[in-house]
Amino acid sequence: MPKIIFYLFCAAALASFSVSCGDSGDSAAELASVEEFPPALTDAICARIFSCWVPDEIPAAIERDDFSSEEGCRDRLRLEIAPRFDDAPAAVAERLRIYSPAKARTCLDEIQIAACDRELLQIEGVGASCGQIFEGQVEEGNLCYGYVDCREGYCVPDGPYSGETTQMLPPRRCQLNPY
Repeated sequence: MPKIIFYLFCAAALASFSVSCGDSGDSAAELASVEEFPPALTDAICARIFSCWVPDEIPAAIERDDFSSEEGCRDRLRLEIAPRFDDAPAAVAERLRIYSPAKARTCLDEIQIAACDRELLQIEGVGASCGQIFEGQVEEGNLCYGYVDCREGYCVPDGPYSGETTQMLPPRRCQLNPY
């Protein structure tokens, strides 16, 4: 059960693009570019985990040997977090979404002060700012990279996808009610 709670926390943080660990510093200028956010998010998650629990509790609770140290945690989460931000620099450059360094900093700061619950091995208290570091600029019907690009609705494939790994994904467009 704790493993599930831990991964739900990480998934929520990733979905909302928001977590960081360790010493976050004092200014939003530290996260001036969107490329700086994924490593800061990884560092924040791992620093908070290791400030809440002793290292021997963490691998047993989440059943992951690579979480036996803060460095191992960062190495593993970087592999999982970085790909989720692959399209962010291009989307920001193309003005499909706006990145807010101030909201990114607020998100990371909220992670640092999140309450720890030792018994359940979960982190609580991640605020709404984590889901607000990007502001979508794409109107319905226009091309998008991901859901955070859309002002409203969802970024969905514009055509069929066969599921074969050699085939490119069809273009994606913002739609209000695609499902």
